[in-house]
Amino acid sequence: MDFDQRARALSQAGIAACIAFAAGVAERALKEGRRVREDAVRGHPEFGRAVERLWEQALRGSSTYDRETEVLHAEISRSIPSLLDAARPDPAIEYIARAISMGLFVLRHPEEAGKYAANAGGAMINLVGTVYTNSEKVQNAERAWQDQAVAALQLWQKGPFSRDVFAPIPEYDRGPVAEGYLEGSLE
Repeated sequence: MDFDQRARALSQAGIAACIAFAAGVAERALKEGRRVREDAVRGHPEFGRAVERLWEQALRGSSTYDRETEVLHAEISRSIPSLLDAARPDPAIEYIARAISMGLFVLRHPEEAGKYAANAGGAMINLVGTVYTNSEKVQNAERAWQDQAVAALQLWQKGPFSRDVFAPIPEYDRGPVAEGYLEGSLE
């Protein structure tokens, strides 16, 4: 499905499903970053705290954007450069921050939860497309994983969402990390 279809399907599944989807892709982005650039991710403990915050909300099935979440969101947003910033962070850090930030926007704007959850997924798609050699292949594989995640959320009948909702979805082969990414020469 495309972005609009994913956003619509998530919206129809409800706020709890949107939070769970955002938490799931934010967690995947964080794991991906640890896989390809553990040293850089280690310097951002706020990422792990935010992913846990998203999962806490998903487990409750409710959206709360309190002062602590707002502070955490501001901290994460500092890793996302503006268009005017000359210095850019490691692309993995930027896309992890974007995935998590979009997830936190699900909590802040529940009336637009489907759109923000789909945007969190888009950040994960961009992350794998940036760091792996076969960009198109891994982006398509990530889109397929996300389609399965939406379907799993729509079918979940076991009460509140948990991390187990995504467990049956198989991972895909990412192939080698792009040399340009490893060398820091991506444009």
